[in-house]
Amino acid sequence: MQRYSNQRIVYLDLLRVIATFIVIFRHVCSIEFYHSPLSLDWCIASIYNFLVPKAAPIFVMISGALLLNPYKEVTYRDILKKRIPRLLLVYVFWALLYVLYGFALRGFNEFTLWRLFRRAIVIPCVHLWFLPMLMGVYLLTPMLRKIAKDNKLLHYVLIIWIVYVFVSFFQFVEAFQLVRHFYSLFNMNIIVGFSGYFLLGYFLSRQDFSKRQRIWFYLLGIAGASVIIFATFHIAVSTGEANERYFTNLSIQVVAMATALFVLVKELAPKCGTQTLKFVDFVRKDLFGIFLTHMLWVPIVNTTTLRHCCSEVITLPLIAIIIFLLSLFTTKLIRLVPGLRKVVE
Repeated sequence: MQRYSNQRIVYLDLLRVIATFIVIFRHVCSIEFYHSPLSLDWCIASIYNFLVPKAAPIFVMISGALLLNPYKEVTYRDILKKRIPRLLLVYVFWALLYVLYGFALRGFNEFTLWRLFRRAIVIPCVHLWFLPMLMGVYLLTPMLRKIAKDNKLLHYVLIIWIVYVFVSFFQFVEAFQLVRHFYSLFNMNIIVGFSGYFLLGYFLSRQDFSKRQRIWFYLLGIAGASVIIFATFHIAVSTGEANERYFTNLSIQVVAMATALFVLVKELAPKCGTQTLKFVDFVRKDLFGIFLTHMLWVPIVNTTTLRHCCSEVITLPLIAIIIFLLSLFTTKLIRLVPGLRKVVE
């Protein structure tokens, strides 16, 4: 069983680095996804896109592993006076900044203050949806901690959640009309849905899995990725359109992939070399800032010219690495400004 202490847990830091890079990598790949389905570039970008789990579940699982830790004190005051206001400040600042940035890229055409605030609230930048969701999960943390303390209740809730997520797979299958109707009647909203990942992260963090169990997790993760790739290509061939319906955050395939990655990193982290650990230690305080700032660089770096200078097998990871490093540099600069440090921490 995972022992907790006041010291940081290395494998969770490593997971945060990986998840942050996945966010950037998927945003680099996704620009190709809805254009020219079944072209060679689309196939490469799609396979890259679906070989890694979505990052949001990983981030929530990490938060669950930390905040549901019975040895860590998490009070209502801490949530309502510290965590929620901090995230709200960050959300408002970056939502407004990204809308301004979008107007700037278009030469401030049709700019008005009303459009600025409306777009910041209604259609914020693509990755900022994560912050309101996380605030909602934080508000449920006191209840989730009570669930986490009771092993039987924890197992019960996780089983119900897994079954519900599994059933959601069939809502897209025409033959399962009754299941689709059931799912629409008992639809799980995003905050409650991600609470399952919160509990799952805590559960996985406190288990020592055998080699056979780990292999099963990895096989399920591979199966999840295979289903996503096969189903997405099947839709593209059948309809000529790209669709990510089998790659939603609350799908059984993504649960399997996220769980496999969590277990894999937990197993491999103790074997990491000194240089890897030094890099993780160097960037770990800037990862939230990298997540927030990377979309400033994506429109600039992720250009057609750079993407097609050679095979996308090479350029897509290379562009993601460049954006990661530029976002790291940007975050470290912002942290030097006392009045702005809070918007990247």
